[in-house]
Amino acid sequence: EPKPHRRSPYFLILRQPDRHNALLQLAVMVPRYFAATLTTHPLRLSYCEAGDAMKRTVCNETIPAAIDLINDGKTIQIVPEAPIPPDRTIGVVFRIANPSNGGMYQFNALAQAPGKVDIAGYLGSWVIEIQPGGAN
Repeated sequence: EPKPHRRSPYFLILRQPDRHNALLQLAVMVPRYFAATLTTHPLRLSYCEAGDAMKRTVCNETIPAAIDLINDGKTIQIVPEAPIPPDRTIGVVFRIANPSNGGMYQFNALAQAPGKVDIAGYLGSWVIEIQPGGAN
Protein backbone atom coordinates (compact mmCIF):
# COMPACT_ATOMS: atom_id res chain seq x y z
CA GLU A 1 0.00 0.00 0.00
CA PRO A 2 1.48 3.35 -1.03
CA LYS A 3 2.73 5.63 1.75
CA PRO A 4 3.76 9.30 1.62
CA HIS A 5 7.32 10.02 0.42
CA ARG A 6 8.01 6.37 -0.45
CA ARG A 7 8.68 5.29 -4.02
CA SER A 8 5.88 3.17 -5.41
CA PRO A 9 5.22 1.44 -8.71
CA TYR A 10 2.05 2.53 -10.49
CA PHE A 11 0.22 0.28 -12.93
CA LEU A 12 -2.65 2.11 -14.65
CA ILE A 13 -4.24 -0.88 -16.37
CA LEU A 14 -6.71 -0.82 -19.26
CA ARG A 15 -8.10 -4.33 -19.49
CA GLN A 16 -8.85 -5.90 -22.84
CA PRO A 17 -12.61 -6.33 -22.12
CA ASP A 18 -12.92 -2.59 -21.35
CA ARG A 19 -11.43 -1.48 -24.67
CA HIS A 20 -13.61 -1.84 -27.75
CA ASN A 21 -11.51 0.11 -30.26
CA ALA A 22 -7.93 0.36 -31.36
CA LEU A 23 -5.96 3.09 -29.62
CA LEU A 24 -4.26 5.90 -31.55
CA GLN A 25 -3.46 8.11 -28.60
CA LEU A 26 -3.87 8.01 -24.82
CA ALA A 27 -3.92 10.89 -22.35
CA VAL A 28 -3.76 10.26 -18.61
CA MET A 29 -5.00 13.22 -16.59
CA VAL A 30 -3.08 13.53 -13.31
CA PRO A 31 -4.99 15.30 -10.49
CA ARG A 32 -3.75 18.87 -9.92
CA TYR A 33 -3.46 18.17 -6.18
CA PHE A 34 -1.24 15.09 -6.77
CA ALA A 35 1.97 16.73 -5.52
CA ALA A 36 4.53 14.33 -6.98
CA THR A 37 6.93 15.04 -9.80
CA LEU A 38 6.50 12.89 -12.89
CA THR A 39 9.23 12.59 -15.50
CA THR A 40 9.04 10.84 -18.86
CA HIS A 41 12.06 8.61 -18.14
CA PRO A 42 10.37 5.95 -16.01
CA LEU A 43 7.05 6.19 -17.90
CA ARG A 44 6.21 3.42 -20.36
CA LEU A 45 3.24 1.90 -22.12
CA SER A 46 3.22 -1.90 -21.95
CA TYR A 47 1.24 -4.99 -22.75
CA CYS A 48 0.22 -6.48 -19.41
CA GLU A 49 -1.23 -9.52 -17.76
CA ALA A 50 -3.55 -8.03 -15.17
CA GLY A 51 -3.27 -9.52 -11.72
CA ASP A 52 -5.86 -10.22 -9.08
CA ALA A 53 -5.87 -11.20 -5.41
CA MET A 54 -3.77 -14.29 -6.17
CA LYS A 55 -1.45 -13.00 -8.91
CA ARG A 56 0.68 -9.88 -9.42
CA THR A 57 0.17 -7.66 -12.46
CA VAL A 58 3.01 -8.20 -14.94
CA CYS A 59 3.86 -5.65 -17.65
CA ASN A 60 6.96 -6.87 -19.45
CA GLU A 61 6.48 -6.00 -23.13
CA THR A 62 7.00 -2.27 -23.76
CA ILE A 63 4.95 -0.76 -26.59
CA PRO A 64 6.99 1.71 -28.69
CA ALA A 65 5.44 5.13 -28.12
CA ALA A 66 6.23 8.83 -27.83
CA ILE A 67 5.50 9.93 -24.25
CA ASP A 68 5.31 13.58 -23.23
CA LEU A 69 4.26 15.47 -20.13
CA ILE A 70 2.08 18.46 -20.98
CA ASN A 71 -0.19 20.84 -19.09
CA ASP A 72 2.48 21.55 -16.43
CA GLY A 73 3.14 17.83 -15.99
CA LYS A 74 -0.49 17.03 -15.20
CA THR A 75 -1.21 15.22 -18.47
CA ILE A 76 0.70 12.18 -19.67
CA GLN A 77 0.33 12.15 -23.45
CA ILE A 78 1.13 8.83 -25.13
CA VAL A 79 1.21 8.30 -28.89
CA PRO A 80 2.05 4.71 -29.87
CA GLU A 81 4.08 4.17 -33.06
CA ALA A 82 1.23 2.01 -34.38
CA PRO A 83 -2.44 1.73 -33.33
CA ILE A 84 -2.87 -0.64 -30.40
CA PRO A 85 -5.50 -3.31 -31.11
CA PRO A 86 -8.23 -3.76 -28.48
CA ASP A 87 -7.55 -7.47 -27.97
CA ARG A 88 -4.84 -7.11 -25.30
CA THR A 89 -4.59 -5.58 -21.83
CA ILE A 90 -2.28 -2.56 -21.68
CA GLY A 91 -0.92 -0.41 -18.88
CA VAL A 92 0.80 2.89 -18.21
CA VAL A 93 3.65 1.96 -15.88
CA PHE A 94 5.87 4.22 -13.78
CA ARG A 95 7.59 4.47 -10.40
CA ILE A 96 7.64 7.73 -8.47
CA ALA A 97 7.99 9.15 -4.98
CA ASN A 98 4.48 9.49 -3.58
CA PRO A 99 3.11 12.88 -2.51
CA SER A 100 3.85 13.94 1.06
CA ASN A 101 0.17 14.01 2.02
CA GLY A 102 -2.15 11.03 2.10
CA GLY A 103 -5.45 10.93 0.32
CA MET A 104 -7.31 9.57 -2.69
CA TYR A 105 -6.28 10.62 -6.17
CA GLN A 106 -8.29 9.97 -9.33
CA PHE A 107 -6.40 9.62 -12.61
CA ASN A 108 -8.56 9.71 -15.76
CA ALA A 109 -7.85 8.20 -19.18
CA LEU A 110 -8.92 9.77 -22.46
CA ALA A 111 -8.33 7.82 -25.66
CA GLN A 112 -8.46 8.59 -29.34
CA ALA A 113 -9.59 5.75 -31.56
CA PRO A 114 -9.42 5.51 -35.35
CA GLY A 115 -12.40 7.06 -37.08
CA LYS A 116 -13.92 10.24 -38.40
CA VAL A 117 -13.83 12.16 -35.13
CA ASP A 118 -10.49 13.52 -33.92
CA ILE A 119 -11.67 13.86 -30.32
CA ALA A 120 -10.43 11.92 -27.33
CA GLY A 121 -13.18 10.11 -25.44
CA TYR A 122 -13.30 9.07 -21.79
CA LEU A 123 -11.91 5.56 -21.36
CA GLY A 124 -11.80 5.04 -17.60
CA SER A 125 -10.38 6.09 -14.24
CA TRP A 126 -8.04 4.79 -11.58
CA VAL A 127 -8.25 5.77 -7.93
CA ILE A 128 -4.94 5.69 -6.05
CA GLU A 129 -5.01 5.84 -2.26
CA ILE A 130 -1.94 7.08 -0.41
CA GLN A 131 -2.06 6.07 3.25
CA PRO A 132 -1.57 8.98 5.67
CA GLY A 133 1.88 9.25 7.25
CA GLY A 134 2.51 8.11 10.78
CA ALA A 135 4.37 5.53 12.79
CA ASN A 136 5.22 2.31 11.01
